[in-house]
Amino acid sequence: MKETVLAAALALSLGSPSAFAAETADVVVVGAGAAGLSASIGAAARGAKVILLEKTTDAGGNTAFAKLGLNAAATPDQAAARITGDSPTLFAADTIRYGHQINDAALVRAMTVTSAPALAWLETLGAKLCLRITPVGSEERPRLMAPCDGTAVGPRLIQVLKAKALQSQVDLRTQARATKLILADQKVSGIEVQTPKGRYQIKAKAVVLATGGFAAYSALVNQVHPSLKGIAPVGFRGATGDGLVIARAAGALLLDLDQLEIRPTVSVKGNVPIEEALRARGGILLNKSGKRFTDETGIRDIVSQDILKQSGHSAYLVIDSEIFDADKALQTYVAQRKHAPSSDRRYFPTVNHRPDSSGVTSSINFPSAVSDGTVFFPSRTVAFFAVTGTGSAIRPCPETQIR
Repeated sequence: MKETVLAAALALSLGSPSAFAAETADVVVVGAGAAGLSASIGAAARGAKVILLEKTTDAGGNTAFAKLGLNAAATPDQAAARITGDSPTLFAADTIRYGHQINDAALVRAMTVTSAPALAWLETLGAKLCLRITPVGSEERPRLMAPCDGTAVGPRLIQVLKAKALQSQVDLRTQARATKLILADQKVSGIEVQTPKGRYQIKAKAVVLATGGFAAYSALVNQVHPSLKGIAPVGFRGATGDGLVIARAAGALLLDLDQLEIRPTVSVKGNVPIEEALRARGGILLNKSGKRFTDETGIRDIVSQDILKQSGHSAYLVIDSEIFDADKALQTYVAQRKHAPSSDRRYFPTVNHRPDSSGVTSSINFPSAVSDGTVFFPSRTVAFFAVTGTGSAIRPCPETQIR
């Protein structure tokens, strides 16, 4: 069944025959998220002529939706904060535990050993990140690095990586979809590209596929993980498995297609991710009866499953204005979606205490319809967001570095 879905996708992607115009490059990279941009920069630094293909209108991919931060072990920031004992080995152990022991150990080691050098490299490009002490994910040592001004990490990384790629003479081509790997003597020798103006081929010494997962390809998600049928994807709508489709057509073996991450706290209205930093800073999850039902700082898929077990497959993420005032990304989200009542544009005035299970559950009467809102107390203002758990990106190596 998986093969049928992938074959159908390949047939649709190829379209009707047309004439080709061919060109050459040393390296072609497909996908302009953080991985594709980084690969392009690295190849260009070694003197390669690089063409970077992105099927959407701009660079970003799934990385642009990352909110929380980037994990790195044994960093100068940890030393300055007197956090001792962290190491790539401990980071790897956390990752494997987080991934329920099914991770690819070699990939985990590659990620954890290079985490601190990768952070240092990003900072040379202008992505200054600061250590954030958060309990989300239950790491043995705090190692989350995030923008110092409190903004989301993904857009910041894309900003500096794209600037460096263009500075490095990487030929970034948007609205350019890779549709086929070209083979010569059973080796990849180039790629076929579809654009609004037509189709062409690029001959290349190497092709790098950095196209991410297939969470937005519902037909394939339903085939490989039937239990997720009907759960809407979040994040990058371009995550349709294009790289997997063309790789399989060229003879590649696909692994771990059933490893789909379930992300907690996604807005019921609009299917917009509510960032995990809110739970890390003290936000709590309550069901419609006003009861806590999970460890808010736990592993993503477990928190998501606990939410989906509640009435209506949803819950309320409850925060106060202390949390709100510390989170610029949430302020932007609220302003854009106008979640606060129209009669109160102050949104959440300053209060003195964070919500707790006893103080909030006895006072909040949630609306009968699932929605967002605010509740005003004599000493605090509490906001609540209706959330659910939903499908996100494929994760061949559970617990990714950027989240």
